[in-house]
Amino acid sequence: MDLSKESLLNLNWSDLSWFQHFNTALSEETALGYFCQVGNPFYDRSSLNEQIYMKNLPAEAMLSATGIEYALIHRQDPILYIIRKHYREGPNELRPLQEYYIIAPGHIYQAPDAASVISHRLLTAVHHFGKAFDEASQKAAYHPSSGYYWKTNGSSDELAKKDSSKEKILT
Repeated sequence: MDLSKESLLNLNWSDLSWFQHFNTALSEETALGYFCQVGNPFYDRSSLNEQIYMKNLPAEAMLSATGIEYALIHRQDPILYIIRKHYREGPNELRPLQEYYIIAPGHIYQAPDAASVISHRLLTAVHHFGKAFDEASQKAAYHPSSGYYWKTNGSSDELAKKDSSKEKILT
């Protein structure tokens, strides 16, 4: 399944039947196992976690290997678990790649990277500035006798009254 980075940010995955099958609930002990399911589009089947599981090796075997690894880095029982995808370059060298949230009862989301958050906020700000400028340009007006002014709810009536009173004075 080839999903782009953008589509993964908008994806939510869950398999609540997994908890029923194993007769368990989301916890510190089950969070990583739940995340590492084959059907999870966020999970890379070429990861060290998958290799260790398939070869039935102890978890300590990952320390000497290099490659993509998933680890539970934070938990707030029973509602939030954060899984980090990192590249293990050695026993003590980890390069973070991505983070994922598991929110009870078992919904998984990809955490957005800083560039995506900043980009979205800038686009939102530009959109609102554009709307403000459009509205401001509709409120600006010009009259030969009074120059530029801002239209308010009653400003056109007031100008008409001023013009008619000036015409009366001139005649």
